Amino acid sequence: GNLSHGCLASDVEGLFLHPVATGMGGGMGGDANDPDGMGDRPAPFAVDRVDMKRGYCFVFLKDADTLAEKDRVEQYVADIGGMYVVF
Repeated sequence: GNLSHGCLASDVEGLFLHPVATGMGGGMGGDANDPDGMGDRPAPFAVDRVDMKRGYCFVFLKDADTLAEKDRVEQYVADIGGMYVVF
């Protein structure tokens, strides 16, 4: 149970519908071509539903159409695992 009591399912869903940039340079300050320093944001992930239970959250994604999309989803989930996110 690491979720704040104020966290909503829509907040968590937003992490997948409006993914954060992960990896090098994301959020580390920008320049004239990339003012917020977030680089190219990933394409959204198709969310089926979000279930919240006493401080835990389960995100069910729609099936990936390709192996590349499956790999992209798995990498994103690994990248955001353990992140401290403020809404």
